[in-house]
Amino acid sequence: MHEIAIRMTKRNHNAFVHLLGALESQGFDIGELLITKDFNEILKARPRVVLYSFLTEEVWEVEKEVKILKERFNPLLVAGGYHSTAMPRHTLNVLGFNIAVIGEGEEVIYQLLTTLKRTKFKITRKLLSIRGLAFHLNGEFTFTGFAKVDDFAKFPPFAESSRLIAPIEISRGCPFGCYYCQTPYVKGFRMRHRPIDQIVKYSKRMRDMRYITPNAFAYGSPGAILRLDKLESLLKALQPLRKEGRRLFYGTFPSEVRPEFVRPETLELLIKYADNRRLAIGAQSGDDAMLKAMHRLHTVRHVVEAVEYMIEYGIEPVVDFIVGLPNESEESQRKSIE
Repeated sequence: MHEIAIRMTKRNHNAFVHLLGALESQGFDIGELLITKDFNEILKARPRVVLYSFLTEEVWEVEKEVKILKERFNPLLVAGGYHSTAMPRHTLNVLGFNIAVIGEGEEVIYQLLTTLKRTKFKITRKLLSIRGLAFHLNGEFTFTGFAKVDDFAKFPPFAESSRLIAPIEISRGCPFGCYYCQTPYVKGFRMRHRPIDQIVKYSKRMRDMRYITPNAFAYGSPGAILRLDKLESLLKALQPLRKEGRRLFYGTFPSEVRPEFVRPETLELLIKYADNRRLAIGAQSGDDAMLKAMHRLHTVRHVVEAVEYMIEYGIEPVVDFIVGLPNESEESQRKSIE
């Protein structure tokens, strides 16, 4: 019988794969966990704890599942992810979770699960010593602080004993502070990077090498500048794996590149060392006034130049836009369309 279940979905797959690596590296036996994408399997197993991770756009589906779980066998429900971090009271009071994890999860998930096992899966004062939780204790909303991980690279990107793998997070944090984005507030305003030897080591388990980073061309830098030498060192180190038959996808899904980092010298590295001939860039708007309001710190001209460079080098541009932001006018939308 599994006492702890992880509710995997297409959207939270990457997050839980990384967290399983962190759990195992800290000594937790992940064989104790029911890890499944089948909600009915959780209903049949009736675990004492169910873990979720989700974005705000998923809350309606999650709310339905929580209601069913509470009606069937009422397990302890734990939520993590960006929605839980941004809106812990909503996660507890409206969605119906018992515990919300706030911040970076690698250490808090291990501390939480080991503590819950010792307390027979009850919310007690022992949770007060774990930073990064929100819950109700004796009827009072309790917040233990924001969970931060000093060195995310000390945790492997996936568990050694599991066949589950996902794109490797090679960089974390972002210095730009775009007003619509949680990344710097959750993961820091300075980029931190996984060492190249680690990236190579774990890339050996992948057939198609893909990576998670808020700005793929900023590898090795604090985030706001280009370190071409660091970027080339990473791409060059992955070449033996390409010769073994693996494909390298860089600067494309599930990552992107800021438009001002798209230059002839970065595109030349991409052509030389990577297999993809598409590049995803975050334009977000075609209106300079909206870009300023978003605190993007680039202009429409940067976007146009990036696209022109990509076309010149035979790279297909994939340009992301965000519509419906506060104070966006029809004129702003028209400029983006144009």
